[in-house]
Amino acid sequence: MSGTLVSRRATIRMMESKEVVPLDVADQIAFTGKLTSGGVVTSHFRGGLSRATNFHVEINGSRGDLLLTNPVGYIGLGGFKLMGRKQTRPSTQSPSRTTSAPTTTS
Repeated sequence: MSGTLVSRRATIRMMESKEVVPLDVADQIAFTGKLTSGGVVTSHFRGGLSRATNFHVEINGSRGDLLLTNPVGYIGLGGFKLMGRKQTRPSTQSPSRTTSAPTTTS
């Protein structure tokens, strides 16, 4: 397991008061490692809002894939969307031989 903490911004603006205050904590956190099962995990958490997807978790497994997204950045706020695709053939087959099974939860 390895990780990195980085501060990319020196200040932030408070939403309520509009006051600009110093930012003295890491606003970028990244880690990667190998699970005991042999799987690889990698994660990147970034402070602030993204112009793309604010929360994105993708799990790729031998029997299919899951994708969890949220426009706000936190699962507890703004609802989330869960999609999945189940592998219909052994995992040695190409990804084009899967069937779609999307699930959406808000």
